[in-house]
Amino acid sequence: MRGMTRVREPMSNLTDYLSPRRPWFGAVSRKSTLADAAAGFTNAAIVLPQGVAFAIIAGLPPAYGLFTAMIPPVIAAFFGSSRVMVSGPTTAISAVLFASLSQFAPAGTPAYIEMALALTVMVGLVQLAAGLARLGALITFVSHSVIVGFTAAAALLIAASQLAPALGLSVERGGGVVERVLRVAEAADQTNWRAVLLSVATLVVLILVSKLSRRLPHYLIALVAGSLIGLALGAEASGIAMFAPLPSVTPNFHLPDFAGVPLAELAPAAMAIAFIALLEAVSIGRDFAHRRNEKYD
Repeated sequence: MRGMTRVREPMSNLTDYLSPRRPWFGAVSRKSTLADAAAGFTNAAIVLPQGVAFAIIAGLPPAYGLFTAMIPPVIAAFFGSSRVMVSGPTTAISAVLFASLSQFAPAGTPAYIEMALALTVMVGLVQLAAGLARLGALITFVSHSVIVGFTAAAALLIAASQLAPALGLSVERGGGVVERVLRVAEAADQTNWRAVLLSVATLVVLILVSKLSRRLPHYLIALVAGSLIGLALGAEASGIAMFAPLPSVTPNFHLPDFAGVPLAELAPAAMAIAFIALLEAVSIGRDFAHRRNEKYD
């Protein structure tokens, strides 16, 4: 995606930051536009299926993952600080959001969704304030090892959280990795073999396609293959949970109802998610800028 690298002079005031004319406009050419279009299609094929998975991890309906994967990249294309970094939902943030909100309301309920939207607005305000205050330099002092450790821990939590659905089990959500694994072990005798076959087949397709060619949209192909296998196995009739149709092709924009949201209790979560996202963005953007020998603001 596009952003603000190769800036000849640092932007020193608020007007420069918010100006609709971006520093990279002069670098746009027919060749770069074609390359950007190819990158856009490639990223869309990867991010859209991932968005569905991230929404489930966060305890939200799949539609929210799709819309979150669509809208932020458009904004980041103009105001982002890296021309090669994808913007959208991530595994770590999805896991933290679920852990922060599940103690206040059951996942997927209207109250939970309203709190998720309110928390999103709070996170955005914190990040906007951090950006205007030029706090990015402070973020860079955090060790890369810390980010790697946090990401690895989030990966373990996500794997544990998806173990029950992969086996076709219905168990209580929430808790740490050990708690989740113990719940799955206790309900192991109720395993749905069709769910296991469907999970394994989808994973195998994903691995094989990625090995064949990195240019192929392996996530999207695996999603389609898994859906077709599910239809062939009669997944819905055998008790495997299916997604409901999207309520609308376009999102319904509205401000969350802050009146029923515990803002004081969510403030620490908003700060945590805001700075986790900034850490991820800064570390990835800085790494790519170093590889491309570009300035990273």
